[in-house]
Amino acid sequence: MKPRSIFIALMLAMGSPSVLAHHSRAMFNTDVRISVSGEVSRVDFVNPHAFVYVEGVTESGEVEEWGFELHSPSHMYFNGWKTDTLEVGDPVVASGNPLRSGARRIAGGGSFTLANGEVITIDSGPDTGPAPDFAEASTASESGGERNPAGPGRNMAFGATPNDGWDGLYQVAPPDGIFGPPGVLYGRMPAEIREEFGLTAASARFVPVLNEKGRTAGRAFVSDSQDNPWCSPDPYLFAHHENSYVVQIELRPDQVVLRRDGHELVVHIDGEHPPAGELFTWGYAVGQWDGEVLTIDIGNYEPNPWGIARGLPSGAQKRVTHVFSWREGRTALDVDTTMFDPEYMTAPFTIETSFFHKEDLELAPPIGCLEQTYEALRAE
Repeated sequence: MKPRSIFIALMLAMGSPSVLAHHSRAMFNTDVRISVSGEVSRVDFVNPHAFVYVEGVTESGEVEEWGFELHSPSHMYFNGWKTDTLEVGDPVVASGNPLRSGARRIAGGGSFTLANGEVITIDSGPDTGPAPDFAEASTASESGGERNPAGPGRNMAFGATPNDGWDGLYQVAPPDGIFGPPGVLYGRMPAEIREEFGLTAASARFVPVLNEKGRTAGRAFVSDSQDNPWCSPDPYLFAHHENSYVVQIELRPDQVVLRRDGHELVVHIDGEHPPAGELFTWGYAVGQWDGEVLTIDIGNYEPNPWGIARGLPSGAQKRVTHVFSWREGRTALDVDTTMFDPEYMTAPFTIETSFFHKEDLELAPPIGCLEQTYEALRAE
């Protein structure tokens, strides 16, 4: 098919956007563990982190309500949770690490023993898939460094099926399918970068291509700051695989639609051009599609405090290019993403991800955001 110009209109579907990243758990005392035996009294499946509240009897014999902090909702979906995994009234025995400050009855690192004896944790819900042997994983990180073979992980390519068309549900993961801790995903962070920057491993990948303005922003980043934009919309959609998203692709007569966590990326197949001088949260993009390869070029981004990665801002000159192409056997769409912002970077950065086609996946629903929950954790 002859390549045609296409538009991509980036828009927000129902509900609030997913958050950009997770915050630190340093406020929890990992040397102490509390336990509450009772019933679920409240569930906040919201960004930046979900919470489950349990009212019952503590080990001291007191009747109290405790809140147990989970990961972000999209991360919990990846770990096998759903919005109804725990519901109000469910009998549970919950345990976790309390706040060091003792200011509130909030605990992290929670585990929950259900009435049938099953134990679920923030890292392992009832629908968690099989974990692979990391000896079988690729040892090369996307930035060329050696991947850390230690730690738990899951083979997200497991169960991938051929797809004759484009329609369907896909699991996003690194090209080899292995999803695990940051050291597995991004390689070991060099000591000099770790000492100079307070960035996560996902963000530290960009340091070699940052200019001085970008480096200054990275040095100033404080992961525990309450001023961080925890509830800001994720400006990169599919550029990162820090979370293993589920993505849906739908083909229409004149459109291609991609969905993820309440977001939609609508590809309009026509000959229009992007507006001049207009900026958008999600950018504005054009591309070409020959029936097998889809190339997307996105520009016109609004400046964003975490537009490159957590702690690394972007400006109006940022451009992102996605190239989607089928892998042999059509079980996966390989996606090469290039990001460049001359305001903060000296050279483009390329990220490789893959969409593994599966028939038994579910899209995460639109998730709201309760920013004051994060602030409450630090209330004295």
